[in-house]
Amino acid sequence: MNWSWIKRRWYEFRTGHSTYCVFILSFTNFAVITYYLLVEKVQFLKTLFPHFAVYAAAFILLYIPLATLIGHFHREKQLSTDIAILATVNPFFRDLARALYLLADGENEEAKKILEKWIKHR
Repeated sequence: MNWSWIKRRWYEFRTGHSTYCVFILSFTNFAVITYYLLVEKVQFLKTLFPHFAVYAAAFILLYIPLATLIGHFHREKQLSTDIAILATVNPFFRDLARALYLLADGENEEAKKILEKWIKHR
């Protein structure tokens, strides 16, 4: 069997699992745990949310906009810092930045040498 095919499927599995499946499970888990360990134990909250379905509806209506606002804030204020940090520790991005610098200086052959190792890995 083609080793490259196996590695790609493994990558796709991890992406699907961590990005989508675990996201849905953790979202549901968070709602269930907060209801049964908090809402059911606090009389005031139990009066507001007598059934899990009522709590789940309120949770979704409040949590999704709140998480969206936090995500927007992160993208606007923090993402550029995250990317800058990742770029300094990622060898691909370091080489890419170096190659771009060399291209700007007119050193095309040197830039090609740096990028060739990444093309060969494909």
